[in-house]
Amino acid sequence: MGAGCSSAAPDPAAVAQGAEVDTVAGPQPGYVYLSYHRADTGDQRGEGGDGAAGRIRDWLTSKGYVVLMGERDDDADGGKKGVMGELLDRLQAAGVMPAPNAVDGAAAAAAAGRTSAYTSDVEWCFQPGPEDPKEEDYAVVKCYTRQLQEIVDRLSLTVRPTVLDLGGETFSGDLPQLMLADAAAAAALSAAGSPATGGTLLLSRPHVTLRNGCIKLRQDQEFRILSPGIVLDQISVVTELRQAGARASRKKLSTTGAAGGGGGAGGGIDNGDGAGGVVGYGAVYEMGRAMVVMAAGAVGLRAFNCQFTNHGPHLALWLASGATAAFHECQLAACTLANSSMHVGLAVGGGCRVRADKCMVSGNQTGVSIYAGATVELVGCESTSNTLAGVEVREPGTTLTAIDCKLSQNSQSGLLVAQGGSARMTSCGAGGNRTHGVLVRGEGSFAALRQVTLSYNQQAGLLVNGAAKVDLVNCEAIGNKMCALIVWGAGTQAVAQDCRFNTNVQAGMAVKDGGRCELTRCAVRGNKLPSEVAGAGSWLGTRQCVMDEKPVVARGGAVQELLPEGKGGKGGKK
Repeated sequence: MGAGCSSAAPDPAAVAQGAEVDTVAGPQPGYVYLSYHRADTGDQRGEGGDGAAGRIRDWLTSKGYVVLMGERDDDADGGKKGVMGELLDRLQAAGVMPAPNAVDGAAAAAAAGRTSAYTSDVEWCFQPGPEDPKEEDYAVVKCYTRQLQEIVDRLSLTVRPTVLDLGGETFSGDLPQLMLADAAAAAALSAAGSPATGGTLLLSRPHVTLRNGCIKLRQDQEFRILSPGIVLDQISVVTELRQAGARASRKKLSTTGAAGGGGGAGGGIDNGDGAGGVVGYGAVYEMGRAMVVMAAGAVGLRAFNCQFTNHGPHLALWLASGATAAFHECQLAACTLANSSMHVGLAVGGGCRVRADKCMVSGNQTGVSIYAGATVELVGCESTSNTLAGVEVREPGTTLTAIDCKLSQNSQSGLLVAQGGSARMTSCGAGGNRTHGVLVRGEGSFAALRQVTLSYNQQAGLLVNGAAKVDLVNCEAIGNKMCALIVWGAGTQAVAQDCRFNTNVQAGMAVKDGGRCELTRCAVRGNKLPSEVAGAGSWLGTRQCVMDEKPVVARGGAVQELLPEGKGGKGGKK
């Protein structure tokens, strides 16, 4: 069976215990269950699927449906294309769902209320572009000396599209200092830091593929890419371990990015304002050093089955000045950013665009930092065990789209959205983080969560403050050591539909000091404390909700029961 529909989702816990499922009158969201044939799987490279099931899921989600992906149904009737592929063809032939590339990707994304072109063509960024040479036009050159200087020499002689085959060997050694030919080159370079003092492996020739090998850098060396059409295929880039001796002290950063003091790791809620020993996020990108730098003309880079392991006191991977890149797990192993414990694993800024599929980011300071108007799409990725946030999105115009991702076991929040950034998460999980699952703070900051699970975080499942806004649909926050949802401060707003805030150690939710929250068809059950609405201007509106305890109202807060949709309209009062 390919798909099934329902007007409401039963409570799994109630069904398991044989209890009667709560139902409410009035319009309900449409729930769509998708199972799929092997040919429909999203792993196009591994099993030859066409990704149709994923595209149908994202299109239905953009139309307001709640989509539940089931297990793959290998017994489903479906030809070479698969049952979801056939359904996709019919939807497109009828003009109901846009065909891939039928409209501009950005316009389609805006029409669907999303920042990702994932719904148009899931494989767009992993295919050669229209300006890339054909495969037969590439010259294949084998490197064999295990010296980085050989790669430098061969790149300097490259006049046509070239594949440099490293033969599975590790290349290391001295590198030349990067010499700037003119002022224009200096300006292009400055956006991604000054050249490394120990030498640069510069890739400035277009349409070069590095294949099958390891590039081992000293901590004062770098790999810098400044040209279009580069492919990294089964390449490992690693910095050498720090030599024995005194280790430089790590200064904490204030919220302004200046080096300085800061309180100890005191108690209380981490609300992301820099107080209570919280390390700020501003200055790490100005340090001017990275193991791998992509800038200026580095457009359309593709990395398959690569590993970036940084032991140095700098960024692992830095994109700036409009660079674009796509990272993809080829069947056997993931692209990995690991052990950049002193700084950010992946920094994306300067209007850059990155797409990462099935990648792992771990052991860094912040796992992925997105800023300065960059756009990042993460599909099936994990960011875990980082010393700050798993993913950070900041500044106006900066957008994150995350689908089927896990942000877990980070020492601060799984996701931080701040300073006017925006994020959209679908079918993701943020659990086991040392502070919050998701933290959204600051005026202009926005997060839209669809089918996201926020579980077992050491503080709140979701904290919204500083006039930020969030929108949740069919999300679940369970087992968090504080509240499932905290809406804190004047101008801060949260809207939740069909969500479950259950079995948290403290309250299901707290609306404080002027925050406003509207719940529709939500369940707040089994929490150890009643929900709280406290402080002048604080407001909680509920519509067709199930709450096992009435919220505690204090210090000028207000709770209001709203009319069902269709009986007085959205926001109607009883």
